[in-house]
Amino acid sequence: NDVLLVDTSLQLGVAALMLDIQPKTTIVDAIRESHRLDETLIRQIAVPSSSGLHVLSAPLDAIEASHVDDEGLSRILTLARRAYKYVIVDTYPMLDSVIMAALDLSDLVYVVFHATVPSVVGNVHFLDVLKKVGVSESRQRVVLNYSFPKVAGNLKVEDVTDRLGREVDH
Repeated sequence: NDVLLVDTSLQLGVAALMLDIQPKTTIVDAIRESHRLDETLIRQIAVPSSSGLHVLSAPLDAIEASHVDDEGLSRILTLARRAYKYVIVDTYPMLDSVIMAALDLSDLVYVVFHATVPSVVGNVHFLDVLKKVGVSESRQRVVLNYSFPKVAGNLKVEDVTDRLGREVDH
C-alpha cells in the first residue's frame, strides 16, 4: 500500500475506531522502537485497514500519549515519507510542539470543518495562526465537511467564503 494515516490526536484519536481497526500497535510502539526505527519497521507497526489504507494509530490512553514528543514524531514522519507515497496526518486543531513538528514536515495542510458559525469563526482564526507559524496560504486547503444531515444554522458555501476571505477548496 502507498498510503499511511498517522493519527496524532494523541489523547482523543479515533481513526482506528472509525476504520473499524483493533490496532495491536500504535504510534507509541514506533516511539519506543526509535533506536531501530526504519522504513520497514514503520510498515510493520502500521495496521492495514480493509480498504488497504495503513494506519499508525493514536495511543490507547493519555498516559501513553505522554511518550510522544516532537522529535519522535519528526523521525516517524520522515521515515514514513520514505516508506509510503502519501502520508496523511490526522490531528486535533491545536498547536503544540508535536503538531508543529507535523506541520513543518507537511507539503499540504487540510483544514476540515463544518459550515456552522462557531466552526467557521474558529477556523478563520486557526487559518490565520497557521499562516503566522509558517504554513503559507498556498500550502493550506480548506475543506467543508457536509457529512452530517442539514441542520439549522448550516451556512452556504458563499457565506463561508465571505467570512474566510478566500475560496473553499473542497
